[in-house]
Amino acid sequence: MHFRRRAQLDWLHMTSASTQPTDIIQPLPTAGAWAVLGALRFGMALWVLLAHIRNFGQDVSVPSENALVAVYCFLAISGFSIHHSIDDRPSGYLRRRFWRIAPTHVSSVLLALTVYSIWGAVLLDGFGSQWPFPGIEKWTGCLFLLQCLLPVAIAILTPAWSLSIEMFYYILAPILRRLSTSVLAAIMAFSAVFFMFRPHFSQMYIAADTHGLSAAMMVWSWIAGWLAYRRPWHHGFFIACVIAGFACIAVDNGLHGPFNYCIWILVLVVIFYCRASKLNSVITMALSYLGEISYPLYMVHYPVFFAIYNSKIETYRGLVFVFAALMVSIAVHHWIDLPLRSGLVARNGRRVANPAV
Repeated sequence: MHFRRRAQLDWLHMTSASTQPTDIIQPLPTAGAWAVLGALRFGMALWVLLAHIRNFGQDVSVPSENALVAVYCFLAISGFSIHHSIDDRPSGYLRRRFWRIAPTHVSSVLLALTVYSIWGAVLLDGFGSQWPFPGIEKWTGCLFLLQCLLPVAIAILTPAWSLSIEMFYYILAPILRRLSTSVLAAIMAFSAVFFMFRPHFSQMYIAADTHGLSAAMMVWSWIAGWLAYRRPWHHGFFIACVIAGFACIAVDNGLHGPFNYCIWILVLVVIFYCRASKLNSVITMALSYLGEISYPLYMVHYPVFFAIYNSKIETYRGLVFVFAALMVSIAVHHWIDLPLRSGLVARNGRRVANPAV
């Protein structure tokens, strides 16, 4: 009897081991950790907003005028969050992703159409460039976030280029989930090297690249977040992600100053080492709210900027830019995004610790 019981336990152990991932199961991030990440997302969105104001004739001082590193940081935080989302609830993952991005994205497209309908068929930016009303094929392409694959980008929807890339990564997430950590690290290294040799493949700004080139060159930043979630407190992977980011920042002629490097390190420190962060409830709620409005702020600020610039508002225009973008973002979040996602949660009957995933 003892022998048979021992055999049963051995069989159960082998069966369980064969169905478990090869990587160590890590503790889930706390509500405080998600709140800190939300605050970082808001900070990155605000950095992008301030950098873009300069495209509309505003002399705003920012630590780095090119906010491309903010996109790297967005993607790293996204990789971390998506790993949690698909591990926590694999069922319905793509449906949740759709409802997380679609309401705000469609709102930004409708806002852009409204700006054209009010201020005319040709819009101006701060450089004096003229942007005629795009054709239906470009509106359709942007609506379905095909900018990273096809030349359908529209100036008034410029920030959506990174969302187009991120959506591509969302689709690949179920495949990446099955890959070992060493394979993921190798993909990150290959992508970073590909990025560094980018001038041999394209002379365009990375946001304008199509045919998946920008997605392949920037996946290193998304995988950095993925590795941070899978192997927190791992100094080796942390250093590898730091090196990959530093190398890609250093080879980009448009990025200058230590601020870019410092921000990349800050984000990596948070996603690798701060998943057990604990904050009081008030601070957690405040930072989480900033994270919630960061996505609409990133998506709608460019149509808002075009509207303000073409309305010929002169007095305190810089403050008007920031205030209007924040107000429209809050409105989109409360009147469109949150009601739709709350309805989805109610239908599914389960809340998640991180509302961003």
